[in-house]
Formats: sequence, C-alpha cells, structure tokens
Amino acid sequence: MAKTSNNSDEQALIGFKAALSVDPYNSLSDWSPNHNFCNWTGVTCSSRRQRVVSLNLTGKGLLGHISPLLGNLSFLRTVDLSNNSFQGHIPYQIGRLFRLRRLLLSTNKLESSIPSSLAGCRSLQYLSFLYNNLSGPIPFELGLLPRLETIWLDNNNLKGTIPLSLGNLSSLTELRLRSNSLYGRIPGELGLLGKLRTLDLEFNYLTGSIPTALSNCTLLERVRLADNLLTGHIPWEFGTLSELQGLHLFTNQFTGEIPGSLSNCTLLQILDLALNNLTGTVPLEFGRLLQLRWLNLWSLADCFSFDGLICGVINFLYHIDLSENYFTGIMPSSVGLLPSGLVCFRLRFNEIEGSIPDEIGNLTGIVMLDLGANHFSGTIPTSLSTLPNLERLRLENNNLHGVIPESFGQA
Repeated sequence: MAKTSNNSDEQALIGFKAALSVDPYNSLSDWSPNHNFCNWTGVTCSSRRQRVVSLNLTGKGLLGHISPLLGNLSFLRTVDLSNNSFQGHIPYQIGRLFRLRRLLLSTNKLESSIPSSLAGCRSLQYLSFLYNNLSGPIPFELGLLPRLETIWLDNNNLKGTIPLSLGNLSSLTELRLRSNSLYGRIPGELGLLGKLRTLDLEFNYLTGSIPTALSNCTLLERVRLADNLLTGHIPWEFGTLSELQGLHLFTNQFTGEIPGSLSNCTLLQILDLALNNLTGTVPLEFGRLLQLRWLNLWSLADCFSFDGLICGVINFLYHIDLSENYFTGIMPSSVGLLPSGLVCFRLRFNEIEGSIPDEIGNLTGIVMLDLGANHFSGTIPTSLSTLPNLERLRLENNNLHGVIPESFGQA
C-alpha cells in the first residue's frame, strides 16, 4: 500500500505515542514513519480516504496520558483504550470527534471530571468509563447526545445528582452508575426512556422513593437499586414490567408490603429484597414465578407464614435466604418438594418450631443448609446424611436433642 500524503493523522498518532511512558509489550514498536500508519498496531483506516477510523489498544498494559492530539483524528468512529493504565484527565479535545460512535476508556486510572465537551460527539452511541478514578458530577451535557445507547460509569468517584437531562436519551438501553457517590433522588424523567433495559444505580447514596414513572420503561430487564438510602414503598406498578428478570433492592429503607403484583413478572429470575423494613406476608402468588432462581428476603421487618411460603414457592430456585425475619410456624413436609437443584437454603434467626421433617433429605442438590437459631425440636433426621453435596450444615441454637446420627460419619 502506498504511503498516504495525508500527514495530519500520522502526526496525531505520533503525538499519542509520545504521551506514553510505558509500553510493556512493545505493542507500538511498529508505530514508525518506516511503516504506513494505517498498518500500525491497533489502527484501522478507511479504505477510500485512508483516514484513521478506529484506534483499538485495549489490554496492552500502556501507561501514560491520553494525548489531546487524539482530538485531531477527525474521522475516528471508535476509540478503545480500555484495560490499560492511562492516568490524568480525559482530554477536552475529544469533544471535537463529531463522528465518534464508541468511546471506551474503562479499567484505567483516569482522574478529574468527565469533560462537558463530549456534547460535541453528536454521533456517540457507546460510552464506557467504568473502573477509573473519575470525580465531579455527571455532566448535564450527556443528555444532549441523541444517539447514545449505553452509559457505563460504574466504579468511579462521581458525586452529585443524576442529571434530569438523561431523560432525553430516547435511544438509551443501558444506564450503569453503580459504585459512585451520587446522591439525591432518582429522576422521574428516567421513565421517559422507552428503550431502557438495564438500570443500575447500586451502591450510591440516593434518597427518596422509587419513581413510579419507571414502570413506563416497559422493556426493563434489570433494575438494580441496592445499597442506597431509598425509602417509601416498592411500586405496585412494577408488576407491569413483563420483561423484568432481576430486581435488586437490598439494603435500603423500604417500608410497606411486598407487592403481590410482582407475581405478574413471569420472567423474574432474581428477587433480592434483603435488609429493608418491609412488613406483612410474602405473597403466595410468588408460586407463579416459575423462572425464579434467587430469592433473598434476609432480615425484613415482619414476614409471616413460613409454611405457606414453602407451599407457594415450588419452582426452580437454587438460592433461598429467609434469615433474620419473624417467620413462625412449622417447617412442613412440603419442604421436600422444593427443587432438587436448590443449592443454598438459609433460615437462621427465625421462630420456626417443631421437628425438621425427614423430607428435607429430598433436596439432593443442597450445598449449604442453615437452620440455626430457631426453635426446632426433636432429633436430627438421618435423611440429612444422605445429601450428597452437603458441605455446610448449621443447626446450632435450637432445641434439638438426641445424638448425631452415625450415618453422618459415613457420608
């Protein structure tokens, strides 16, 4: 291939390399005027104009700064510098790249704020800055990018509120802001995101209630709001989210009852409501959730009728955690009808009475069984020793008597 006479892209790339301090694998050893820059490692050019359209240097172990000369590569559509050790700030000049569609800078050591100049990247569809040390607020200007489909800003030090302008992103399918220091309310404007499939705001300091407007996002598959300071009721309207597969609300301050309407979310696989202040009973309608795999109701305030719950939840669960509640009653023999694929069953710190039924030996897939700190009486059923995968068994702080069955030593 003949060397192009267009030197502007080549000079920008040379400047990019000059800002690096370490290239541990000599990945850019061919970045030399002796080679056509369109053939340099990680560089892709357009066939007709011979202009750089993609810079992909992911996972090269590069250490240094991102040169502002990157903004001179005016034909760039993709920049992927993820999984390196870039430091410093994101250059303001990247906002010149009006053709840019994908900007991936995840898993680096970038600091400072997200530049508001990104509003100039009018074609941007995919934005990933996760696992960096970025600080400051989420720029209002991100809401001015009409084609944006994905925002990944997880695991940074971002502060401030969630911009209302994000409700303008009608093409957005994924919004991931977890593990930052965001505060304030969840904007009701997010309910305007008709194509949204993933909303992940976990591990922040968000307050207020869940806006019922989120139920307008009818394509939502994953809602992750855990480990915030959210209050109020879990919206009954969430029962209209027919595509919902995961609902993660643990470690908040939700009150009221668990909405029975969630039983209409027939694709639901994960329901985690642990460590809230919910009251009332666990809806028996949850027995209709035939796709449910993970049910975590650990340490709610006031949930009753354990035997009714066991009769209702007969499907394909592999994890049940009902610890630290006020479940009363007995463990029914129907516990043996729980799915054989159940791996973890935790019921510690409740008020369950009576004997442990022999039918619990039907749970052949169980690895961890924790029935500690209840009021179980009688003897330890020998059927427990027939569980082929059992690794952890906790029965302490009950009223059990008798001897440990000899068959345990033969398991």
